Amino acid sequence: MFHAAAVSESGLITERAIKFAGLRQVEKPFEVLLANADADQGAAAGAGRAGPGTVGQVPLLSILIPAFNHPAGVARIFEQLRPMRGSAELEIMVSDDSSDDAAAASISASCASFPNALYRRNSPPLGAVANWNWLLDAARGHYSWLLHHDEAPADGAALARTVPQLARSDAADVWILACHVQHRPGARARLHFPPRWSAALLQRWPAYLLRRNIIGSPSALVVRSAVYARFNPGLAWLVDVEAYIRCLQAAHSVAAWRGPGVMSTLDDTASITATLRPQLAATAKRERAWLKQGDAGCSVWLATGLPAAAVRGLELLAWMTWRLGQRLWHLVSGRVS
Repeated sequence: MFHAAAVSESGLITERAIKFAGLRQVEKPFEVLLANADADQGAAAGAGRAGPGTVGQVPLLSILIPAFNHPAGVARIFEQLRPMRGSAELEIMVSDDSSDDAAAASISASCASFPNALYRRNSPPLGAVANWNWLLDAARGHYSWLLHHDEAPADGAALARTVPQLARSDAADVWILACHVQHRPGARARLHFPPRWSAALLQRWPAYLLRRNIIGSPSALVVRSAVYARFNPGLAWLVDVEAYIRCLQAAHSVAAWRGPGVMSTLDDTASITATLRPQLAATAKRERAWLKQGDAGCSVWLATGLPAAAVRGLELLAWMTWRLGQRLWHLVSGRVS
């Protein structure tokens, strides 16, 4: 479980590993840490490990909520999950990094109303990416769904009817949900990108995400726990995209979720994007350069030269056509699109 990360000039990442018995400092390249995490994950899956404080039946789905000073958002998630309150198919885990005691108490109270929910407050706070990874490590479900506090299931009752699809023998490893984005509470939402299109594209070309994040936030993914890649704590702007690509590369099948998606309300004051905005261009450039050194370097979306530039130009034309069509439909229909 990680607390802090710093990238050195050589590209190595320094991690502070937090264990319940105390603290110890480890300094390893991220690739070594990631390999160790994947090995631990595989061993846990093979052993049928029980989560903290739980025994017995392995749930079908673990809903993982990394909380931070946003009790209203967490309460909204639990309200949407009420139709599945107490369901043996569902495990809910809240890992709370809140710095405000009142916010943490409110979040804990929301969690306490669900018998199939677990709450943990982190002291000291783990930090965003380490908190996501802690939840993924602790999850017991066959599938894992990270739900951020500014997002929630669009329709809890419909979700309860569609979760059993995960138990099918032919269930996909990666499910992409429809992500409806609100730029402010109460505003009309728009569809980020059609999940059927995303599934078709990314099943074949996962690296397209380096060009365009057509998934959205991690809340728009339900992933088989055995293939859910851990997030790289050395990345900031591309932390989600890089993990998505590894998930998709490990998956045997990718599908669009058959049911309601997620509603995402953008928070321009507390989001990772907001904290990165002053140095966003430099951060994105540095992280893309790092990715070019790995397997992703062969991708046309990061390559230099005329052929790659021509492909990106055609993609931009197609993307702008889609966005214009979506905006026109949005205006004409007057509905969520």
